[in-house]
Amino acid sequence: MRVLILRPKLDSEQTAKLLEMRGHGAIIAPLINIEPLNFCMNYRSETAATFATSANAFRYLPNNFPDVLKTLPCITVGTNTSEAAKKAGFSNVTAALGDAKSLVKMIASDIVSPSNLLYLTGQPRKPDLEKNLKLLNYNVISCENYEAVTVKHLPETAIKAVEQGVDVILHFSRRSAQIAMVLFEEANLMHKIQTVKHICLSENIAGALRNCQHVYVAPKPKQTAMLNLIDS
Repeated sequence: MRVLILRPKLDSEQTAKLLEMRGHGAIIAPLINIEPLNFCMNYRSETAATFATSANAFRYLPNNFPDVLKTLPCITVGTNTSEAAKKAGFSNVTAALGDAKSLVKMIASDIVSPSNLLYLTGQPRKPDLEKNLKLLNYNVISCENYEAVTVKHLPETAIKAVEQGVDVILHFSRRSAQIAMVLFEEANLMHKIQTVKHICLSENIAGALRNCQHVYVAPKPKQTAMLNLIDS
């Protein structure tokens, strides 16, 4: 099958390899580009743990990131993010089940409250995660080291792929799904993607796919579960 991937470049390349191993054709057309930010190392010596929801938080760590912080408990949203943390030198990494709810639950289980948590993150982001942790009496210190920048127009690779015909479009975030709907409409391609098979990481993401007829949600918020749906 021909599968369109709209993730940022590095993530798309990883997904493409997995698809090719399964015998599918992958078309990469990122709708969001990741750019590094000037990192402001804002933390307290009594920080109890670090946490992150994206592999990009570790890919764009500055060279002068304190080694002592890499030895603290590091709780990530899922396995992909935990692998990026380990590659960046974090030695005490635990992965949640792939969503923010399980991440909060794991932090509450593993880290005593009240305490200081260092959130390795980027811009823009939803405030919900930080709010939920603050309600549990954690002091969340956010360190932004990357920015997710939206493309202004649908990439030519996506236009060509849809015009020629794709079988599946993968959606890994609600933001990128929303962007996709806007850009496909601007490119006058909505009539073509409405009948394509759309596979989403979560119900929340699926809700952004207006007027699409074949929308499927992975039974677990994991990439493997999404890919398994392609052949089902």
